[in-house]
Amino acid sequence: MRIVYPTCPDTLRCYPLTKDPFLIKSSPHVYFCANQSEFDTKVLDNGTRLICVPSFKKTRQIVLIDLRDLSVFTIKFDCADLLRNYEDRDESKDNTN
Repeated sequence: MRIVYPTCPDTLRCYPLTKDPFLIKSSPHVYFCANQSEFDTKVLDNGTRLICVPSFKKTRQIVLIDLRDLSVFTIKFDCADLLRNYEDRDESKDNTN
């Protein structure tokens, strides 16, 4: 049994209930932790894959998961290369004219 929010209600508002909705009785296949400083992933002994999803605003990365085998990879959106290629193309047009 796992607790999703071990500090609730001290640091997270919640309404007192008779049954705790933050208890996980079985381990999930994938557990996400979002808004992290960098991407990381790890598979625990019980088979659960932990994934640290980086902040898109800071890293310009997204995380993709293959649901067949739970493999994980990132895609980075980097416009600097696009702009550089665009400027190079413009310079080559100017040189040919």
